[in-house]
Formats: sequence, structure tokens, C-alpha cells
Amino acid sequence: MKITNSQLKLICLFLLVFGVYLKTLCPNVYVGDSAELITAAKLLGIAHPTSYPLYVVAGKIFSFLPLGSPAYAVNLFSAIAGAFTCIILVLIFEYVIVSHSLSMIGALLFSFSLTFWSQAVISRVYCLNVLLVCLLIYSIIVPKRHYLTMLIWGLGAANHFFIWLMTPLLLMYFWKSRQSIDIKRLVVFAVVLFMGVSLYLQLPIRTNANVALSWHYPKNITTFLDNVLQRTYQKKMATRTISDTLWVAYSLLLSLGPEFFYLGIVLFLFGMFYCYRKSKWFSTGLVLVIVGNFSLITLYGQPREFYLLYFLPTFLILSWFLTAGLQLFIDILPRKFGKIAKVCAIFLVLLQLFLNFSPNNRRWHFLVYDFVENVLRILPQNALLYLSGDSKTFTLAYQRFVENKRPDILAAGVGESLPENYVANYQVKYGYRNDIYCTYFRYFIAKKKDPELEFSPAGLIWQQKKNSSTPFSLSNPNHYYRRREFSHKYYLDMKSKFIQNYYNLNEATRLLVIGQKQRAIPYLIAAYSFSGRDVEGLLQAG
Repeated sequence: MKITNSQLKLICLFLLVFGVYLKTLCPNVYVGDSAELITAAKLLGIAHPTSYPLYVVAGKIFSFLPLGSPAYAVNLFSAIAGAFTCIILVLIFEYVIVSHSLSMIGALLFSFSLTFWSQAVISRVYCLNVLLVCLLIYSIIVPKRHYLTMLIWGLGAANHFFIWLMTPLLLMYFWKSRQSIDIKRLVVFAVVLFMGVSLYLQLPIRTNANVALSWHYPKNITTFLDNVLQRTYQKKMATRTISDTLWVAYSLLLSLGPEFFYLGIVLFLFGMFYCYRKSKWFSTGLVLVIVGNFSLITLYGQPREFYLLYFLPTFLILSWFLTAGLQLFIDILPRKFGKIAKVCAIFLVLLQLFLNFSPNNRRWHFLVYDFVENVLRILPQNALLYLSGDSKTFTLAYQRFVENKRPDILAAGVGESLPENYVANYQVKYGYRNDIYCTYFRYFIAKKKDPELEFSPAGLIWQQKKNSSTPFSLSNPNHYYRRREFSHKYYLDMKSKFIQNYYNLNEATRLLVIGQKQRAIPYLIAAYSFSGRDVEGLLQAG
């Protein structure tokens, strides 16, 4: 089989993008949901709603790769999905409106954009979701691919519910093709769609297998639908105000600069006009997807860091309009100036690569893994540990259930509020344990009147004063910790800064305990700049 020149270019493009992602790939678990998804993939467990069964199954396959750790192998899956997304984007751009060279430039601009790149180097579901959206669009624009379209739609629904944002485009596609669709084909479409969605049947099957990681234990239809439909999160929806909507719009506009340069805003408008002239129904469908994306994020009301992740379908479509705008701009220029414009577009790709390399370089990111490992070093045998926050809780699950570290530790979650006798209740449920620790001392300080909840500093965590059989000692070598590549330039997102702040609090605590208050001040200032309440709680605790 002879490889054509175009195919060779696509192979080179894939290797280029994959090489950049591989260079910046996170070597271990990352903050947020990363450790949870890796643990779920390795154990074929059930992640938080909507449980993402397609990602879990695909991650399970990659976890078998002998690459040092399951975390690195599953991270690699995201990099491969991101590189394939670039290839599918080229095919989409080229098939509809633009030249081959400009299609590659547009695909590279999206591949090296700030948010998409950030997801291609860690274990999260968003990169695979964007790949499935691209495959769905490609199956729409290529004639007579109805069954493939339904299968991809079903698989996408089994990965992330944002695939349903493509519904307006799909409805317009099927309306346009209505003359070739009869009742028999509609039934087959439904069956093919169910084939993709049927991956959700993994949830009750794996729950009955008593897998270690299982959200809500979906053994019956109620808990199953709670996971699939995200019922636990729906309380946040339909309660948003006009100011929330304006904030979402502001966040979207604010993100366009770092994503595609502010020059791109003008090209978006040109591109929308150009696409509308080429295909009215297709361009209208894409705009409706953006409107649906914006509306859904307004209902969800997530912090700005999550706005960017949830805006990825919109960023994908805007990259389409940006590339179309570049094509229109080049078409109206004289031939000689058109070539200069293409060179300038290549320069934009290089600038995008240069500007976003450092913020997305996760190559040295061991922060949350080392933090939890340090906590486990401090804990004595059979200790009870109260945890809070996704990053610490999921990383502990990864180290215990995947790497089989410290199976003697009993971990319990700390909610937004603590009932009276919280510690005593867990002792009754799990058996009495002398050594009780927590990672989020602010809750316990608030209830200091309860003698069960009096805690003192113990390195990176806090130790219950009452009935402790293993007092914390600064001279104990196990109470020292290691930090690999501890540099602010690697930890730019909010959750990484949150973990980083624990080290500042810990060092300030150590210095205050040994009476060196002047040396503790810089660490207190650094911690206070991030979270004043934590420092106030530390000082209140004496």
C-alpha cells in the first residue's frame, strides 16, 4: 500500500503533536479527578457521576502498558487522543472549506491552545470527549455515514454528557437527510445508539463485584440513574441569576485571548460569514452548539477554571471559524500577499507553542503524589485519617488500591460541616483507634469546644491530642518529607496551589513550634496570600 503525500503529512503532523504532548506529559497522578480516573481505570471501578465508562474501559486497556506506572500509561492515552484530534480536525477543515496547508495550521492552533493542551497531558475525560466530537462532525460531513454517526454519538454519551450539545447539529443533519431515512432505519439508528450507550451497564456489573472504588454503589435503578443523570449535581442548576450569566459571558470573552489571540475575535466573525455562505445548515448548527454550551455552563455555575474545560466544544468550533476566517482573508488578498499571510499564520502556531509550553508543562509534576506519600509516612499503623478535597482523597485511593501502599490506614471523608461527636461516631462504626489525624484542620478548630476535636500540628497533617499513642516529633525521620521539583512555575492552577500551600503552612508550623517566629513569617505571608483563613486557624490553634 503506497502512502500518499497527504497521508505522509498527516503522519508527520500526528508525530509532531504527540511529541510535544509526550514532552510535557504528567509522569504521575495530577490534582483534581486525575487520580480517581486512573484508579477507576485500573480497577474497572466507578468514578464520580456520570462515571465515564468509555474512558474507564479505554484507560484500563492502556494501564496494561509496561511504562513504569499505570498513571503514566493512562496519561499517555490522553496524549494519543489529543494527537488524533488534530488529524481529524485537518480532515474536517480540508473536506469543507480550506486548503490542506491552512487546515494543518488551524488544527495546530487548536492542538496547542491553552486549555486543550492542558487536558492532553493528564488523565481527564475532556480530551477524549473533544476527539469524539470531531469524529461525530466528520461522520456528518462525509456522505452516507448515518450508522457511524449514531455509534459515535452513543460512545460519546458513555464518556461525557457534553456530547449531547451536538444534538442541534445532528437534528439538522437528519432533517436534511430525511428523504433517505424511513422507520426501519430509525429503529436501526436507535439500536446502534444503544450499543454505544450500553457501556453504562458496566456500573451495576462492577458494583456487584465489590470493586474498591464505586460512587453511590449503583446496584438498583435509582442509584444507577443518579450516576448517569448526575442527579446529585442538579441542585446547583436552575438557580443562576443574571449576574451569573454575565460572569459566564465575561469568562468566555476573557479566555479567547489566551486561547487564540485577541486577533482571532475578528477572524471568528469573518469565518462565520464564510462558513454560512458555504453551508447554511451546518454553520447554523455549530452556532446553536455554542449557544447550548454557554447556556449549560450558566446553569452549572462552575468556577472559572472549570468554565474553560466546559468551553472546549465552543473552542473547537471557534477554531473552525478562525481557520475559515484565515482562508477568507487569504482568498481576498493578492497571491503574493496570500503567501505572506500563510507564513504569518505559521508564526502564530509557533507563538502559540512558545506561550503555552510552560503553563502546560506537567513533566515534573509530582506535587500531589509526594504530598500524600509524605502523609502516609507520618501516619502510624492502623491510624484513622480524615481527608478533604478531591486531590488528596483520590491520590490516597490510587496509592492504596493501585500501588497497595498502607492498607492498614482507614480513611474517612470530611464534609462541608461536621456533626457533633464526629470522631466518636466513626470510632463506633469502624472500631476504636487511638491515632486519629486530619488534613483539613479548619473544621476541627471551629469545634474546638469539643474535646474529641482538639487537634495539634503534626507536620503536613493534624493529630488528635486526646488518647494519642504516637505523639508527633520533629526529630522522627519519618516526619520529614520530600518534594521533587518544588517550583511555582510548574504549579499554576488553583488546586496545585492549594496543595502547595500546605507545605507553607507546615513549615510555618514547624518554625513556630520550635520558637523561631521570625523565620516563620515569610511562610505565613506566602500562605496568607493564598488562604488567609488557614493562617488564622493556625494562629488560633496556638
